[in-house]
Amino acid sequence: MAPNDPSVPDTPPNPYATRAVSASEGGSAAFVALLDARGQPTQYAEVSSDGVTIGRLKGSDLVLDDPTISRNHARVEWDGRHARVTDLGSKLGTFLGAVRLMPQTPYEWSPDQPLRIGRYVFRLYPGALPPAAVTAPSASPVAGSGRPEATAGVSSAVAEAPTGRLPPPEPLQGEAEPAPAPIALSIAPEQVTLTLVPGERASVNVRVRNNTTLPLTISLTIDGFPSEWVDGMPTLSVAPGAQASATLTVSVPAASASLAGARPVSIQAFAAELPTLMFEAPLEWHIAPFLAGELAITPKRASGRDQAVYTIQVRNNGNVQAAYVLSAADEPQELEYSFAQERVSAAPGAIAETSLTVIARRRMFGADRRHTFTVQAVETDVQQSMRDILSAQALFVQTATFPLWFVPLIIGLLLFGLLCGFAVLPASLASALPGYGIFAAPTEPLPDTRGTAVAQATATAQQLQLTEQQGLATIAALEQTATAASADQRVEFQATLVAQFATATAIAIQFTSLPTLPPPTEAPFATVPPGTAPAPTVTMPPVTPSATATPTRTPSRTPAPSQTPAPGLPQATIEDATVQRLTSGETSLIFRVRLSNASASIVSIAYTTEDDTARAGVDYRSVNGTLTFNPGDLEREIAVPVLPDAATAIDLRLRVVLTSAAGANLARGIAVGTIRPAAGIATATFTPTPTPSATPTRTLSPAPTNTLTPVPPTPTNTFTPVPPATPTNTFTPVPPATPTNTFTPVPPTPTETPTPTPTETLTPTPTETPEPVNLTLTAPSSVAVTGGAAAPWTNIAGVVIGGVSAGDTVTVTLSIAGVDPSNNAGQMRITGIGGFTETTAPQTFTTTRADANDRLTRLQYRRGQPGAARMTITVVHGSGQSRTVQIDLIISAP
Repeated sequence: MAPNDPSVPDTPPNPYATRAVSASEGGSAAFVALLDARGQPTQYAEVSSDGVTIGRLKGSDLVLDDPTISRNHARVEWDGRHARVTDLGSKLGTFLGAVRLMPQTPYEWSPDQPLRIGRYVFRLYPGALPPAAVTAPSASPVAGSGRPEATAGVSSAVAEAPTGRLPPPEPLQGEAEPAPAPIALSIAPEQVTLTLVPGERASVNVRVRNNTTLPLTISLTIDGFPSEWVDGMPTLSVAPGAQASATLTVSVPAASASLAGARPVSIQAFAAELPTLMFEAPLEWHIAPFLAGELAITPKRASGRDQAVYTIQVRNNGNVQAAYVLSAADEPQELEYSFAQERVSAAPGAIAETSLTVIARRRMFGADRRHTFTVQAVETDVQQSMRDILSAQALFVQTATFPLWFVPLIIGLLLFGLLCGFAVLPASLASALPGYGIFAAPTEPLPDTRGTAVAQATATAQQLQLTEQQGLATIAALEQTATAASADQRVEFQATLVAQFATATAIAIQFTSLPTLPPPTEAPFATVPPGTAPAPTVTMPPVTPSATATPTRTPSRTPAPSQTPAPGLPQATIEDATVQRLTSGETSLIFRVRLSNASASIVSIAYTTEDDTARAGVDYRSVNGTLTFNPGDLEREIAVPVLPDAATAIDLRLRVVLTSAAGANLARGIAVGTIRPAAGIATATFTPTPTPSATPTRTLSPAPTNTLTPVPPTPTNTFTPVPPATPTNTFTPVPPATPTNTFTPVPPTPTETPTPTPTETLTPTPTETPEPVNLTLTAPSSVAVTGGAAAPWTNIAGVVIGGVSAGDTVTVTLSIAGVDPSNNAGQMRITGIGGFTETTAPQTFTTTRADANDRLTRLQYRRGQPGAARMTITVVHGSGQSRTVQIDLIISAP
């Protein structure tokens, strides 16, 4: 608190006070005298080299009992020849003649210059006082002085002039009554305490009366106001005994420098004919508050793939402290916004600054997309008696990961690479590439694949023909031996013949599998010489197909999405969920997705739903989308709507799969949601009733008797390879004729008797009757809230729902209303997952009892204006029971 503040109570001792020193101690003496309205000394103080202090403080050497005078106003020093006066940082100022002294700067004071302090005028008398001042009091106690040893004082009657007229001085000895003041100022009472509105002009009417016998030229000034706020100061010529009127025009600029509040001012009058006198009328004017904020966004245009950062600046051009609440929005609602500070404040003329991050969903391909968004700032003063809304727009240009021209560029580079590759690759390698014949011609001749195939086929046919001849000779020798053998030996020969016949059959089949030669390059078609016998047809025995079980397709569970873990990223998990469906109206399965630790960047996780025993569209509504975790977030929810049903009596399941993640690793990517039957519905259970099954009987029929009748083989086909010199002939290997004697063993055919299938009998078992519901709702009866311009959010703790199961569905309704005053309800919100932003409107949500209690722990309330409000909470259970509580909110000033 400044020592020169007039509002500060008197607190001795005075640090600027000096002791009285006689003239003999410091050489020649000097005196500072207070003049009356006639210019005559009334009070005085002797000045030595230690100086004299003038002020309102009772410890001063010259005490001026006036609230407009500072406690330590001025100081006068004398070195024996020269006097110096110093203003000690006063608010009203010190005038030496017509010059206002700079604070804490000594000025030389000559005897012919009057010293003005407020309405008081002092004169310097070096050496000795005039004869009229000898009888003036110098050391007697002064009214209000409080210090008997004070050198001099000024009567408090001087400060009691409400119209600005100086009171007459106390009569001197031998004088009956003092004369009136030479100049009297008069101002209308309603203008003594005037409220000035910045930006508007105000007129002040002043009447001046000349009480002297001489015509006076009087000039008026307003002290305590900047001179540029007053439009011209008039000068009046007033005849003796007459009065004149003047109008002063005051215009306070609408700028932050025009601080709101009270200002002590005074209208001062100076007469050119009385240079040593100054007359004033003290006033107290008030400057009205106003709001004039300015909102700016830089840059006006920014671009990025998924986010951009802007700087928000709010300049307070008003004359009071102001608070600003920031918000942002775009009409398509395609962007998300994150302020570093949603609430800022600024002093008059100051600038508050914060940052805004604009976030958009990343796109892979496409052209640039332009998003125009608006930032709003709600401006209020400290008392919240004034309110204004500021707005500014900016542009966010979202660029795709791959621009629109990227795909044609890649295709062009691939085509160019193919053309260059065909030119440099060898023909043998380039011919294997697709499209080789389109872009390039072979530079090497094609290999002779036909000659090689002819040579290989000829060698294979000769080998098969030799093997066939050896087999036929073996069969003939076995036939001769079997004719002369006994019956037991013939059985052994029979097995040997069967093996030889199998070998012969295999050779015939190998003949048919010889490769077909390619046609010659000079002939479009292969020709066969005339007279060539057609190739024999080998008939394969029919193959009896075996019974093969048809597999039944069973839907497999979707595997959890695999992702290579990245070091340093948080682990994302999803939890299972359970809910009891309703018979009417929808409810929701709430799946919570959590991060192991907070991330410094944005995390995006894509998800979708899949059927298990529950069916999308019948039991629930399928959802898919992307969860976004802002920096610092740890939990998000996925809500799957569950459709009502009054008939299903079994639990149904569905799955929520986290398909991908950006900025996190998927530790658990699949969760199971269980939909339980509605309350009061019987649950069907299956009790299988076993029945005796018959034992299958397999009956085998006797094998038929196979009779071997050997016949000499007569091959009718001869292998004739076509020489490669004849290009018109196609080599066709001819296998030997199938032997006429064919041994065909017949396997036994089993006979199966079908086994009766056991049946199951479904026995519905009713569930137990649910226990009666006893819904409870507890809450505090009142909560103390701190108000004010920067009112913090107050937690509404202690609201708990009980009496029902944690998975039961409840509907919660929240509302607030103003009580004192009734038109200010304040604001409420629920932070975190499942909550809502600050609002005054009623809010309703339906969820499980456990989740509702979790949300109510994050319930908060705020209001700046002191008074009272009321919050009403209603909870309705699925059975129809409801409970309601009311909380009185007592808002007090900070």
